[in-house]
Amino acid sequence: MQKDKKVAEGKTEHELVDKSKSEVFGLKELIGIIIITAVVSFIMGFSIKQNNRTKSLSRYEEELLSNYEYILENYYKNIDARDLVGVAIRGMIDYLDDPYADYISTDNVDNFNIIIKGEYEGIGIQIGHNDKDEPTITYVFPNSSADINGLKIGDILIKVGETEVINKNLDEIKDLVGSFGDDEFKIVYKRMNEEHNTKLKRGKIAIESVEKKIYNKDDKKIGYLKLSNFATNSYEQFNEKLQELEEESISSLIVDLRNNTGGELESVDSIVSLFIPKDEVIYQMKEKDKVTKYYSKNDATRDYKIVVLVNKNSASASELMTGALKEMYGATIIGVNTFGKGTAQQVITLDNGERYKFTTREWLTANGNSIEGIGIEPTIKVEQSEEYYNNPIEENDKQLAEALKYLCQ
Repeated sequence: MQKDKKVAEGKTEHELVDKSKSEVFGLKELIGIIIITAVVSFIMGFSIKQNNRTKSLSRYEEELLSNYEYILENYYKNIDARDLVGVAIRGMIDYLDDPYADYISTDNVDNFNIIIKGEYEGIGIQIGHNDKDEPTITYVFPNSSADINGLKIGDILIKVGETEVINKNLDEIKDLVGSFGDDEFKIVYKRMNEEHNTKLKRGKIAIESVEKKIYNKDDKKIGYLKLSNFATNSYEQFNEKLQELEEESISSLIVDLRNNTGGELESVDSIVSLFIPKDEVIYQMKEKDKVTKYYSKNDATRDYKIVVLVNKNSASASELMTGALKEMYGATIIGVNTFGKGTAQQVITLDNGERYKFTTREWLTANGNSIEGIGIEPTIKVEQSEEYYNNPIEENDKQLAEALKYLCQ
């Protein structure tokens, strides 16, 4: 992402943590495909503390430690010991033949956490620069302080508090907004060449990851849920909107997982369990010496037709959900082959807050099928037209049209 497109209040690495299972499903190679996305994954964070060792060190560990100490004591300039450890770990991560291994600096940890939780503290705007290099609002979060007080996409920021920001970069604006803490402050902005002002206050903002619609077609009500990622709060949003659709007496459901690059494992477990009976396998985890099966945890009784929409950017957590619904529910998959992200990463949190991740497991579908490098093949293959890529509106969406046609048969 170019510098002038960075988000002032919500720069993200798009990495999501499963707090209960230690699995990571990242998508490092999709950087630049999805806005503000670097990785989409099943992941789990936990801290490593250096405890007193109860075993003797190997000669390799001794060599590593002795050289660390020698360099630290004898280099002719002062060295930050913490930075030296970080560089050493980066070197080990870089050595691995692992496309999903990565070192996450403290600069990106806050962004990492935003998507993990599905919420953040702020006034509710994302900011970029317009063609005149002016700080301009590019998105307003619903029900945020900015939304409630009338800010809109395209508004140009003039002042935050008493400080002019028209020539400041996005990080400076972010830091200025953060300096007010929980106190209310004035903001001056320009709209249609007229200046306006209002007062804003930071607060907790939930990031919506589920979109709901109903299609009335051929005397049938077809529900539609688009799931953009699997955050901590995605299950609550999905379950609530699913119940709202069912109260409208839908006859079938479309679950849209296109461009969903992954997320929190526990969230996927919960969502999939809404459709698959308790104690049925929903996926498996393969380690070096064992395979562990994971089961649905709900008494699901739904039996209406389900179509899952997927594309080449449906990956990781999305593929797990797609595989479970296809094999255990009998859902019809429409679109093109999914990405093929069938490995799980573990995220390690260091004492200074930095993190690293590397592949520790491979996940399998409920029936034990590996999708690594293969993806999930759709039941009905539908390629989008060039017209859709040039103008991605619903009227040009051939995959959605095929799903509606199929569910009306």
